[in-house]
Amino acid sequence: MSTNPGKDARKDLTSTLTELDERLRPKELAADASASLQRAVTDAVDVVTGKGVPASAPRKRRAIGVLAVGGGIVVVVLSKILRRR
Repeated sequence: MSTNPGKDARKDLTSTLTELDERLRPKELAADASASLQRAVTDAVDVVTGKGVPASAPRKRRAIGVLAVGGGIVVVVLSKILRRR
């Protein structure tokens, strides 16, 4: 046990605030988003190439989302091309 619980509480609070500050920095958020998107695209490619669907629910949802967005973009582009002809 510590002899000064108030000092330990302040130390814990300072540590928590420092960690929150680091996690909420724009560079960190951008890096996390980029890594998540890369993982989702890789998972989507794996689904299309027959390597299977990711086991975890969040990764499965992201992979399906990437496929849906990609399919939507293809449909929009093709419809614009066909309308011009």
